[in-house]
Amino acid sequence: MRRRHRYLNRQYGGYETQPKLRRKIMGIAILALALFLLGKWTFAYFGVGNEIHRHGTLLTMERLNSVQVSIEGGELRQAENEQKLFPNDRITTGMSGRAMLTFFDGSAVHLNELSDLTIEESFSGEKESVLSLFLREGSIWLSAPVRESFSGSIVRTVATPKMEVSLPPGTESVITPGSIVVFAAEGIGTTIRTERGLIPVIVGEGQKLVLPSDLSPNDDLYAFRSPLDPTAIQSPFIQESRALYAGRATVTPGEESLSSEPELAPEEQDETLVVLAPENDTLLTSSTVEVQGKVGKDITRVRVNGYNAPIDRGNGTFSLELALPDEDEVEIVIVALSEEDTAVSEVRRKVLRDREPPPPPSIVSPASAGQTYRTSSERFTIEGKASPDTVGIVVNDYRLQLYEPGKTTWSYLASTNINNLRPGKNTYAVVAINRGGYRSDPAILTILLEPGPEGVVGEGGEESAAPITEENSEEETAPPAPAPTLPSNSPLMPGSLKVIGPAPEAFLNATGSSFLIEGTTAPETDSLWVNDYRLRLYEPGKTTWNYIADTDLGTLHRGRNVYAIITRDSRGRILDELQYVVEFRPGSN
Repeated sequence: MRRRHRYLNRQYGGYETQPKLRRKIMGIAILALALFLLGKWTFAYFGVGNEIHRHGTLLTMERLNSVQVSIEGGELRQAENEQKLFPNDRITTGMSGRAMLTFFDGSAVHLNELSDLTIEESFSGEKESVLSLFLREGSIWLSAPVRESFSGSIVRTVATPKMEVSLPPGTESVITPGSIVVFAAEGIGTTIRTERGLIPVIVGEGQKLVLPSDLSPNDDLYAFRSPLDPTAIQSPFIQESRALYAGRATVTPGEESLSSEPELAPEEQDETLVVLAPENDTLLTSSTVEVQGKVGKDITRVRVNGYNAPIDRGNGTFSLELALPDEDEVEIVIVALSEEDTAVSEVRRKVLRDREPPPPPSIVSPASAGQTYRTSSERFTIEGKASPDTVGIVVNDYRLQLYEPGKTTWSYLASTNINNLRPGKNTYAVVAINRGGYRSDPAILTILLEPGPEGVVGEGGEESAAPITEENSEEETAPPAPAPTLPSNSPLMPGSLKVIGPAPEAFLNATGSSFLIEGTTAPETDSLWVNDYRLRLYEPGKTTWNYIADTDLGTLHRGRNVYAIITRDSRGRILDELQYVVEFRPGSN
């Protein structure tokens, strides 16, 4: 009886311990699963299975004092040339600072002035590689290598506060926080996604996208895509970026940079690349230079400061007219590339520019430069002389259309009928332009249209002077100024006047010596005015318009250019008005 009791106790105790054992087993299984998932995530993060390698990014720059870096989120400090940067490092450029980043895959990013960029991720993997950047402000020029230049799959993205850009191989573009300009891209182009846009937009070669500040989820992103303005590629920033990219250092460890190779003297060059013009240290008086040479049969492309030079396959020669920046010394980099788009040979030439401005033109009638002349005549001709190297004469920002380059005399008609002569004091500033595009100091003549003795007004009274005439058959007339009685009402149709190109956000710097401002307006428009000048070729009712900004015409000058654009109806009332701003900095760095 006692033995049975002990058996029952043991049997009862056995049933009691089985649930505890199951709970222990389940706890161990859950812990093992958690450890497995945590380990899998950790391995994936560190590249186990993809065998990733994180690479340093090479930072190069010309002006050290204008570039700062933040390492791993630390404080900004002065950057060092050829410094290596890694993920979570940040680069900023100052007012005159620019910097080039060269990545492990051969991609290059050139930061413009006042830009802020963070390297979020940069690694190469056996299966997939990643290059991820964040542009907080400013603008960057980016070039990604073609597909054949980098083996394996790679994801390249640039994010901004407004959008995320996915970059295919072979991309060349300029990106700002709210816009992208695409010069080249393989396949269908770049893909742009926004938080407010439900459907991404594709921006291909020769297109641009400018997002509005008030983007809404219902907006069609394709409405903000447009063809690229042809003059945008001439931007000094883009020219400099391409030139630096042509001579950049490669990122393959152990290899020498292309720019570090010694330049061959002309007699040492083989037939791969021979530059015939210009000669080294050539002194130029014009703003352009013709680059000529010949290449071997294995060369498929020639790039001159980043521009493709056409090759004549019949004789293997190439030629390209290159616009020069406004600098005393200009370096020209000529690179020959193979069919694989690999740089085979490079030649550098330095040319010098004669940037001496021409002498001021003289004024001979009705008085000399610096004098004040009183007259009661409402129509007369101002005449003067110019040096033989003069190609243009400008009077009060109006370029004389009848003046021929090299002519030593010029004339300008002043008349109350065309509103370039008014009662009271009138000042005429006359400027000469030479072949290099440089302007002289102004020669100034003051005309007093008022009653009184006619002649030069001196401190002690009147002095005799030759009478003014109207008989010059080659007199030049200025464009009519706006009528002083035009209404100054508030716009009747605000928002009807637009500039469609170049877009101010994507076209930050004017390039070359001229560009075309294009826009749209309402059908009710009868006249269109730019800086108080009525567009003579604009036809009433036309919904499109354009205006030439040109240094030779005096409508574009160095520095900040503000264009006040106004549309008016048939009664002269203001329909709409806006301001368009361009910063013209030829040859800036």
